[in-house]
Amino acid sequence: MFKFLLILTLAIASANAFWTPCTSGPAPTSVTSPSCSGTSCTITRGEILRATFVFPANVAASSLDVIIRAYAAIGGDPIQLPVTPPHDNACSSISPSCPTSVGTSYTWNIDFEVPTDIPAINGFFTFSLTSGTTIVTCANATASLH
Repeated sequence: MFKFLLILTLAIASANAFWTPCTSGPAPTSVTSPSCSGTSCTITRGEILRATFVFPANVAASSLDVIIRAYAAIGGDPIQLPVTPPHDNACSSISPSCPTSVGTSYTWNIDFEVPTDIPAINGFFTFSLTSGTTIVTCANATASLH
């Protein structure tokens, strides 16, 4: 099932933009990054990946957990790679700041140092903000890591 979702996500990404909504939570209204254009992102290991996510809050929250995952399709199966978010609580990098209010639009600016121990591959990143078990926003971005 996950293999099918990966292929579907990559197919949608190739038809639209470099990012796609996650299947597990609400999508941001927009995602921009100087590292990304068209259908993919070009990311250099050891450098800073900057991105801006605009999203409407679906929950009132005093803190937002940051979850960043990187996946490589090796032998047709997605393999999760080790990634540590730049911070645990996104409230310091969203505007307006926390607490969030349901329906209000927020801008999440992220500066993420791409680990050097990730192999140079083609794959995708998943960026999400959560409050407890509730996903506040989630997006996938296809990427070529160099």
